[in-house]
Amino acid sequence: MFKIKSTRLSLVLSTLAVILCFSTLGGATYALFTYEEPAANVLVMSGGVLVDIQDENGLTLEGQELLFRDANGKTDIRWEPGACYYTDPFYIKNLGDITLNFRILLTGSGMEDAEFLIAFDPCIVDENDEEVDLSQYQHELTAGQTSGEFRIRMKMRETIGNQFNDRTFGGVAVTVYAIQGGVDAFDQQPMP
Repeated sequence: MFKIKSTRLSLVLSTLAVILCFSTLGGATYALFTYEEPAANVLVMSGGVLVDIQDENGLTLEGQELLFRDANGKTDIRWEPGACYYTDPFYIKNLGDITLNFRILLTGSGMEDAEFLIAFDPCIVDENDEEVDLSQYQHELTAGQTSGEFRIRMKMRETIGNQFNDRTFGGVAVTVYAIQGGVDAFDQQPMP
């Protein structure tokens, strides 16, 4: 009789041990798949790239017109073969908090019109009136830094006759492309 009680007790204890093992395994599996890590409120930022085109007073020129002026500063100008006029100066300012590289492009409906490019020779010049080679120009600005002076110089080609007397062309716009500084990404990717 002692053997039967001992066998029965062993069987009951073994069954309880197996049930306990399965419940522990089930609880661990449930905990593993339903556990959520509380937010640690950690924010990692590398900085921001923000660029602006400004006038000599530091006011933004975004969406504004740059007027062409004659040598006397008048905007009532007459385009004729050989005439050359400049816009007011503009500057590129890094408003972001990291160093950036920038490039400048002349864009707009005038630049897309083949007749416009036959009639005019548009370019950007620096403060020394030297033409900026926009295909090669790339400049770096640290946070808060402002570039040197730029102007758009527009010259009507001397070989043009009267075929454009009644023609109206769209505007020319200055577009600035900027990326994070210290990166030669402009050399790796073609300009848009």
